[in-house]
Amino acid sequence: MGCAARAGKLEQHSEVHPRINSKHCTNCGVCLDYCPSEAISERDGSAFIADDRCLGCGECLVVCKAGAVKMRWGEDSALLQEKMAEYAFAVQSRFKGKIGFLNF
Repeated sequence: MGCAARAGKLEQHSEVHPRINSKHCTNCGVCLDYCPSEAISERDGSAFIADDRCLGCGECLVVCKAGAVKMRWGEDSALLQEKMAEYAFAVQSRFKGKIGFLNF
């Protein structure tokens, strides 16, 4: 994944969407300001993410100081892994015979 451009990383994560734990949300509004797709709104005193508008970029996860935003990795992890494998295959194809592998 590290070799993918920003657009590629967004595409890889496009099916994995974050959620907001309303118990931890302070409703500060920072995530609303940073969301590039305007998928976050205020609902019942807490931030809320509309899955149909979310890109899965994770900006909200990074800027949330309260730790209220978490990714839902378990829901779509198979599709994410498939996309990561496609990107790794593309890199491997480009550098055939000149690539090393690390697995941990």
